[in-house]
Amino acid sequence: CDAAFLACANCEEQAENEIAFVDAARSAGVEFLVKLGTIRQYTSPTSDVAYARRHAAIEAHLEKTPPKCHMKWAVLSPNCFMSNHLADVFG
Repeated sequence: CDAAFLACANCEEQAENEIAFVDAARSAGVEFLVKLGTIRQYTSPTSDVAYARRHAAIEAHLEKTPPKCHMKWAVLSPNCFMSNHLADVFG
């Protein structure tokens, strides 16, 4: 597998599940991983927002990718999704 996209629902097990996915991707030799993150200003280990703390833990794990692994990665940090506002548009 050359690349993988990681998008998980916000849940209590999110950090555990996504870290396991990252580790599996490393072991499988995935060359590039794209993770769907959350609003950048919230993403912090000390955030008041629980899901943002989980995203921060996952990103910290990604940052520890060993150089010998050669896996490159990126985190997309959207501020909003259009689908969140469909009710505003269509009622």
